[in-house]
Amino acid sequence: MGVLGLSRSLSKELAPQGILVNCVSPGLIDTSRDSGTPMPQGRAQNIPVGRLGYSDDIASLCVFLCTEAAGFISGQTFHVNGGERNF
Repeated sequence: MGVLGLSRSLSKELAPQGILVNCVSPGLIDTSRDSGTPMPQGRAQNIPVGRLGYSDDIASLCVFLCTEAAGFISGQTFHVNGGERNF
């Protein structure tokens, strides 16, 4: 069983106890700001939004999922990838 299957199973098992389980699947994230290594040119050309993701893009979703506004969301996989194909 992979991570996605595990998160769905845990969601069903733990939801009655008020525990929500979701999965965040990031796309190509630019981490060059932290490492000092520039990202190779052309990596973002196939991403529909026209840029690489940033760590803040992932963090913003995670913060939202921790709020009451996400209290009815469970067992979902969120692809944070700028519209890039998931396969």
